[in-house]
Amino acid sequence: MSKSSSNPRRAGSGRGFTLLEVLIAFAILALALGGLLQAFSAGFRGLERAEDYSTATLHARSKLAEVGPIIAVEENELLGEFENGFAWRVTISRDEDEEGTLRRNRRSVAYRVEVTVSMDDKRAVTLTSLRLGEEK
Repeated sequence: MSKSSSNPRRAGSGRGFTLLEVLIAFAILALALGGLLQAFSAGFRGLERAEDYSTATLHARSKLAEVGPIIAVEENELLGEFENGFAWRVTISRDEDEEGTLRRNRRSVAYRVEVTVSMDDKRAVTLTSLRLGEEK
């Protein structure tokens, strides 16, 4: 009889992993994969949020470009909704300096144009610009 066959513990130790070692390896793998999945899902949520802000900014820029050619430059507030469900608000008011004096240029008056595009109750994009309009 050889020494390796008389000691069963020693004979099996070089051939593979024990059940305990395999279970520990699976537990470590599960923890690592769980953390990776959370990181990926957070990244995808951030990507979706960035896409929403980008879309809202493009919508706001398009509404801002309509003020003058399509929307009259006069004190007004307009509301609406885009096809994708984003709500918009255009507020046009006379622009005043710190002392409350209207800004004028001969026959023109400066109007502050504020466009807000809301994605939901908490998130919105607001762009502000000035436009010259006729004094009325």
